[in-house]
Amino acid sequence: MTTAARPPNGPVRALAVFGDSASVALRRSEPSPELLLAGEVVTQSHSARMLPLASELMATAGCSPVDLAGVAFEAGPGGFTSLRVACALAQGLGTALGIPLCPVGTLEAAAVSLLRADGARGDEASEACVLVANDARMGECYFGVFEVVVEPVQGSARVSTLVEIDCAGPARVVETLVQWSRLRPGLRATGDAHHAYVDVAVALSRLGITPADAHADAAAIAMLAAGPAASWLDPVDAAPRYVREKVALDVDEQRALRAGRA
Repeated sequence: MTTAARPPNGPVRALAVFGDSASVALRRSEPSPELLLAGEVVTQSHSARMLPLASELMATAGCSPVDLAGVAFEAGPGGFTSLRVACALAQGLGTALGIPLCPVGTLEAAAVSLLRADGARGDEASEACVLVANDARMGECYFGVFEVVVEPVQGSARVSTLVEIDCAGPARVVETLVQWSRLRPGLRATGDAHHAYVDVAVALSRLGITPADAHADAAAIAMLAAGPAASWLDPVDAAPRYVREKVALDVDEQRALRAGRA
C-alpha cells in the first residue's frame, strides 16, 4: 500500500535505465539539498552495471546503503527488460533495508531533464510546457504533454500531466504537437521520436520547435521523488509502467510495417 506522500527523511538513491545508458543519483536533503550523479553508456548491460555504478557513487559520497531512506526508480514506459532491471534492483534494496520506493515515469523524468539542461541559469526556478515523445518501436511512440516546474535550490521538481501518456503511431504525436503548440505558445519538445519518425521531425520543423535530446536520468528521477507529487510505496507494490503490453510484432505485422515505410 502507499506510504506517506512526503519524501522520506534521509538520503534517497535514484536509478535510471533509459535506452543504452544507465545512471544512479544520490539525493541528500540535509543540511541542504545535494544531488550526486554517476552514469555511463552500458548498451544492453544494465543488470551488470547498475550495482557497480551505485556502489561507486555511494563510496564517493561516503554513504552506506543502510543510511538510505528510500529508493526512486525509472518506472517507464520504455524498454521491457531494462525497466524490469530497475524495478527489481529497487525492490531488492527496499525489501532488504525496509525502506519505501518511488516509481517515477520515464517521460516525466525526460521533461525534467530538459529543464535541468537549462540549469546554466543558476538557482532560478524554471517552468515550461513540454511534449515528450519516445520511440516505442513497432511503428509507435510513447508520448505525453506535461507542465513542469524545476526548483534547483530545493533540488526538487513537480510535473502535472496535461495529456495522459499513450502509445500510438507518429500521426497521433503530430496531431498532439499541432494542438498544443496552438494552446501553449512556447511549447518545448524532447525525446527521441523525431530521430525515428520523419513525420514527427517535419512537424517540429514546420512549427518552429527545436527538439532536445533530453532523456530520463537519475538526477531528474531523484528531483521528482523529492517533489510534492511523489508517491512512495511498499516495495512489494512497486511495478514497471509498460503502457503497451505487446513487446514484439509477429512476422505479418513486421512485413506490413516495412511496407508502410517503403
